[in-house]
Amino acid sequence: MLNFDTFQLTSEQQALIPVYRTKWKSIALSTEKIDCTSATTAINATYQFINLDQPDILFCATPYAALEYILNEIQDNQCKFKNISLGNPVAGSLIDKLLGNIRIQLKKKILNQLQGNVDDGLTDSIASETVICNL
Repeated sequence: MLNFDTFQLTSEQQALIPVYRTKWKSIALSTEKIDCTSATTAINATYQFINLDQPDILFCATPYAALEYILNEIQDNQCKFKNISLGNPVAGSLIDKLLGNIRIQLKKKILNQLQGNVDDGLTDSIASETVICNL
């Protein structure tokens, strides 16, 4: 674990912060299509390294398409759960409310994140992970 009381960046490391900030900002704001084969290989290697089963991976053309996919999955499962309730109006109503609330909250959270300022997010992330103790 990193000991923040004794952690110091060298002057060379401090000088590289703007370089890395620019590099990762460029990556975050990139509109290039990802290489699905390379991404799948990296994800599967990571899961293998941590001894977990390889996940099913779904690639979407846009973040909005991913959001639509997730919301459709919730909707589909809502119908399945309603069928399981065997026509019980109380159970059906509870399932509608629960999954409806999940759908609304998830959509709101994802849209807020998509609309957020990436630059501020990167800056905050870099700042929270970078400790300069030579005050």
